[in-house]
Formats: sequence, C-alpha cells, structure tokens
Amino acid sequence: SNIMYAFILQPFWTRMRPDINKFQNPSVAGHTNGRSLAKLYGILANGGKFNGKQLMSPATIALLGEGVKSGRDKAVRMQVTYGRGFSIINSPKKSVMFGTPGMGGQMGYADPKYKIGIGYTSNYLSWTGFKDHRYLPLEKAVYDVIDNLKNKPKKSK
Repeated sequence: SNIMYAFILQPFWTRMRPDINKFQNPSVAGHTNGRSLAKLYGILANGGKFNGKQLMSPATIALLGEGVKSGRDKAVRMQVTYGRGFSIINSPKKSVMFGTPGMGGQMGYADPKYKIGIGYTSNYLSWTGFKDHRYLPLEKAVYDVIDNLKNKPKKSK
C-alpha cells in the first residue's frame, strides 16, 4: 500500500504527514504521549505492579535490563547495547536504563535503580535518534531533581 511504502522506503520527513500518521503500526510508529509512556516505564521500574495487580514479574523485568548484544548498529550508525526487546543505556547517574529511542527523538526508559519512568514525545520529528537535543536536557533535569531530593536535609519533627 502507499502508506506502508511511506514507512519503509520514503524519506524521513514523509513520516510527519497526517495521512501517514493515521496508519498506526506499533512496531514502526507507536502513537502515545509522554505521560503515558513515562507511566508504562514507571510501572516496569517499580517492579511491574499497578493498582495492586502484578502485570509483569520482577524476574522478567530484571531480564529486560540485561544486555544481550552490543556493538555497532549499522542502521543507527553508533555503538549500542540491546536487551530483550529494548535498548540498554546508562543514565546521567550511570544507572542502567532500558527502553527505546523512537523515531524522530521520541524516548521512553525505565530506571529500576531510581524507580522512575521517563517518557518524552514531541510534536515534530528530529533526525538525532538516541541523542536527541530536546530530550537530553530534560533527562538531566530529572536526575538533578533526584540529586536535590536525595541531598535535601531531613526536617526534624
């Protein structure tokens, strides 16, 4: 179909066309917002429990954060580590995060050490991939807040 052709063979910028975005294919072009993405990864970062229900076992979640293959990815032209369905990266605090950089700079990661999920989506796509210039300052700000909360003096009662 013409829509599938645009996803596979057409230049990157064609993926910003509204008629193309109507075709929702989660493996190629997931549609969500940053809040929902952060919530999903936050559930994973906190052991897989949500509203009192265990959605995924902690043992399975631990496997998601383990690297399976590292090396130069010819598609993204950089050194990467992949796990079981996720990219594995280090946070600014050097903790291991698992998740995925999406097309055009969209990002979603779980950081089990700090028990946070991070989700970032934008209104337009960029061609920066794993190192999106819009996402990185936000990621740094999240970890700065963690540092500030950790180092904040405790109030005495």
